[in-house]
Amino acid sequence: MKMTESTLKDLDIHIHFIMDKKTHRGWTDIRQNVEVHSFYWIGEGRGSFRIEDGEGNNEQLAVKSGMLLYLRPGIRLLMETDAELPLRITMLLLSISKTIWHKHELGSTALAGALPLPFVSEWSGAEAADLDNRFRKLFDNWAPGQSESDLLTKASVYLLLNHLHQAGRRVERSSGNRDAELFEAIKDKLARSYGNKLRLSRLAEEFQISETYMRQLFHRYQHQSPKSYLNELRNEHAKRQLLYTDHMMKEIAETCGYADEFHFSKSFKRLNGLPPKVWRESLER
Repeated sequence: MKMTESTLKDLDIHIHFIMDKKTHRGWTDIRQNVEVHSFYWIGEGRGSFRIEDGEGNNEQLAVKSGMLLYLRPGIRLLMETDAELPLRITMLLLSISKTIWHKHELGSTALAGALPLPFVSEWSGAEAADLDNRFRKLFDNWAPGQSESDLLTKASVYLLLNHLHQAGRRVERSSGNRDAELFEAIKDKLARSYGNKLRLSRLAEEFQISETYMRQLFHRYQHQSPKSYLNELRNEHAKRQLLYTDHMMKEIAETCGYADEFHFSKSFKRLNGLPPKVWRESLER
């Protein structure tokens, strides 16, 4: 399952622990804290992991260098190293919460469930070397209790999540999934061109597909229509102009791609429950 933009949005990360562990003959261990999100990068060696998901499902997994494991909260793990090729593991333990934004931009937070990342992924060559370097830097740069280190390390974790997301998209494209590649290209075009007076029929022609086929792509990968996605894009940009600028309604409508002020107000009220002027005034109370 690939990580979507909606999953990546508004994540707040707290780093509990980062450890680079060089194991020895006869080493075994268990996942001590099952309430957090954990990443295990296998930098060297071989071993055996036993996974228990808490629902009666158990799995024995042979691990080796170049593997990355992601464990959501609730999964138990028993680890054992190979006697001849001991494991070197970089462990990253995180709490992840997600901000939930309400119509007046007042957010509440809730613990994030499982991220849509594969439980195990395998890396080789330059990509494995790059990932090994990322995890080594996380370990080397993390100094618990130091604000500067905390900020820099969190930034590296966000970049890591984005890297894994982008890698998943590349794998999907390289596997010959033309539909996924086409969908991403159209979605990127909408994200860059939301301020223009777009006609979806023209956009479909530009990508040499029918408008019906374009809608099918969006329903398959985005679970909404291209029109709905475009409306949400424009709405988010409009909300930020209402919040952070004193632009008039007509100007916001023009810069966000609405046909006119009337259509802007109608669309905004449908998505947010209030007309844009009233919504802006409510933030000033």
